[in-house]
Amino acid sequence: MGKFKGQVVSYEELIDSTSELDEVIVHSGEIDFDEDDNVLLRNFEDGFDAIENLLELPQLMDAPNWLEQINGNNVSCKSWSLESALEAALVAACGQVYWVEQTVTVGYVSGDEISRKCKIATRLAEC
Repeated sequence: MGKFKGQVVSYEELIDSTSELDEVIVHSGEIDFDEDDNVLLRNFEDGFDAIENLLELPQLMDAPNWLEQINGNNVSCKSWSLESALEAALVAACGQVYWVEQTVTVGYVSGDEISRKCKIATRLAEC
């Protein structure tokens, strides 16, 4: 599905990994160096340390081929998106979530904050 805590995770692993969190920071794409960062490119590449609740999603992903083959498929392949799968995973892990979009800290390089515009899913109900 994406990278969580620096590791590629499946749908099921994402549910397990986020079930205890109150908030998940979702970034579209991998966190790359930006000229506005207050660090050198070399330092970023060698030392970027992502925050614990950061999920990096691929920017583009089509509906998986197996989706068409599921009997009783309740999800249209045409309406499937990575965002809809993420929403379903977070609901399965934590119940309802509230979404906001804002610039937040996504990690650090030698103590310097690295910020990006992200979507933030905050738990509304206890798991």
